[in-house]
Amino acid sequence: MFTLISQILKDFFAMFYQYGTITIICALLIMIVWKEIENTSIKTVWQNLIQQFKEKKWQRRFILVIYIVLILQCTIFNRDFNTNPLENVLGNWWIIKDGVINYELFENILIYVPLYPLLAMNGLLKKITKPKKYKGIFIPLCLSLSIELVQLFFRLDAFQLSTIVFNTLGGFIGALIYDYLKIALNNTERIGNN
Repeated sequence: MFTLISQILKDFFAMFYQYGTITIICALLIMIVWKEIENTSIKTVWQNLIQQFKEKKWQRRFILVIYIVLILQCTIFNRDFNTNPLENVLGNWWIIKDGVINYELFENILIYVPLYPLLAMNGLLKKITKPKKYKGIFIPLCLSLSIELVQLFFRLDAFQLSTIVFNTLGGFIGALIYDYLKIALNNTERIGNN
């Protein structure tokens, strides 16, 4: 009987811990919409939402929010407890490990490639006149390190240096691509205007 009660409590607290944060965020969003509906009407709220979706600025913000929630869902919200988050601090550095391709390495790079472009397109970075590589390293490094530290302190997953390095590399690649495309497009416009 004690084992059954213990398991039920463990499962309950694990469920609350895993889904509690996202539940609170969704509840807050619902309360904001509810307040708007009380002040106007559901029809007005719906019309305003459709009108905002037509604006490019709002579309870019919406994509940025989806991207951030996706990263948080993959790295923090959707994790199980780890009894020893320091069991593999160095992480996985090799493309092929034990004769199998290490897809996690590529995923850690690719998930951070859109970070810098999305922040820049939403006006959260200064206008770019020439590539500023430090931004492409600093922002993903801070975000990845923060996520890894949350995983460490709350025992959500293993803390791995390789994840931080590959996330930072992905952010750097995204920053280079965005910066050079922006410069190339500006030069093309200048040439076309002459």
